[in-house]
Amino acid sequence: MNKTTLLLIRHGQTDWNLAGKLQGHADIPLNAVGIEQAKKVAQFLKKKQASLAALYSSDLQRAHQTAQEIAELFALEIILAADLREGNFGKLQGLTNKEALDLYGPYDHENIPAIIGAEPRHQVVARVINYLTVIAQKHTGQQIAVVTHGAALGSFMRHLGHNLEELPALTNESITTFTWHADRQMFVFESIEHA
Repeated sequence: MNKTTLLLIRHGQTDWNLAGKLQGHADIPLNAVGIEQAKKVAQFLKKKQASLAALYSSDLQRAHQTAQEIAELFALEIILAADLREGNFGKLQGLTNKEALDLYGPYDHENIPAIIGAEPRHQVVARVINYLTVIAQKHTGQQIAVVTHGAALGSFMRHLGHNLEELPALTNESITTFTWHADRQMFVFESIEHA
């Protein structure tokens, strides 16, 4: 079989999620709801999936904490990767969208003004796709779980041509399934589920 199934999981809720603050590389932990969501995702995966060959996670603690719940249930080691991080939002980190607009006005995510110092979307997409491609090729014929972040996941999906407005929301505890087809060297979207 020359396919790899990737379960892309958005981390559980943080206090900054609740407040509508942009997190980026700010290393915010899960709140109590987020910890319960992480447990719920692990249980959902256990009921749905016979086995996971590997578990990868962003190295930011909100993703790592989510992955820990999965690791315990599946007896897997977590492989941490900075390439799975959310985009770096620069000076926008810690601000709400309204505060960011008030301070910096509307801006193009591809061409971020230097004053903001954020990572352009195309750079986020490039590092996420590169990393996912490497691990998909490494696990041909297997199923793997990957814990990452909302904007990184959304950017990846938009890059592949998906209209997020037409799909179920990428909420905390969402599980997005993709299949990597080695023969065609491409990712194919399968579904978005919620634990």
